[in-house]
Amino acid sequence: SYYPFGGERNGYAFNDLWRYDLTSETFTFVSVSNASPPGRYDHAAIATSDGRLVIIGGRDASGTALKDIWAFDPLAKSWSEVGEIVSPAFGLAAAAVGNDVYVLGGKESGGLSSRFQKCSPHAGGYACEDITGGCPLELGQSVNEVGMSPRYRHSMFAVGGDNLYVYGGHESEVQGSGIIEVELTHQAQGAAGDARVYNFDPASCHWTVAMEDLCKADGDSSPCVKYDGAAGPLEDGAFLHNYDHTGALGVPTVFTVPL
Repeated sequence: SYYPFGGERNGYAFNDLWRYDLTSETFTFVSVSNASPPGRYDHAAIATSDGRLVIIGGRDASGTALKDIWAFDPLAKSWSEVGEIVSPAFGLAAAAVGNDVYVLGGKESGGLSSRFQKCSPHAGGYACEDITGGCPLELGQSVNEVGMSPRYRHSMFAVGGDNLYVYGGHESEVQGSGIIEVELTHQAQGAAGDARVYNFDPASCHWTVAMEDLCKADGDSSPCVKYDGAAGPLEDGAFLHNYDHTGALGVPTVFTVPL
């Protein structure tokens, strides 16, 4: 099953939960047994190894960024607040490896971020630490050292159960006296983009560039924007289903990554 939560329409932030049955291809509203999290959109949502749905951050109807973490137990049909990320953010991405949850980027009060966090189980919830500059006991290459720019609305997913991959999103770009947001695009589009796929190995706390240009690897010379979409693992790689540079829903991209 798949559980979508929240969203926004006409200035209203939803906090309803639905269940999508992959076999019957139908949606069912989920009645919960206690209070739901405050309404939000642009949040991260993941499934954890213990079978819970976890939502992280996002923004409320006023556009204010949030930092709370909530978990939904599908058996008890109940929500519980289980922690906070380091700083309020929306448009962030998250993925689980083992019992840990990793959170990357998003838009914070100071603008777009490349903040990288590790949220570990603690007292029934999660305790999050900022590991943007690296892990305390490891000497692996950090987010900054691998050259990843601040971004939001990007994709991050786990492949093989022990590796994280990151692609796409929006970044900030200075033009004249102002800062604008541009999609992280295929280089052929002529914008200041980033078409690389990044890999993080939690065991060594080490970031690398897994693929220099996803579009070229697929033999595609067209613009290849990957944002506002979804990603997930396959047996020997992953798929991305995102919007393209025109704002239209793109054709799903399947690529192979080294495991």
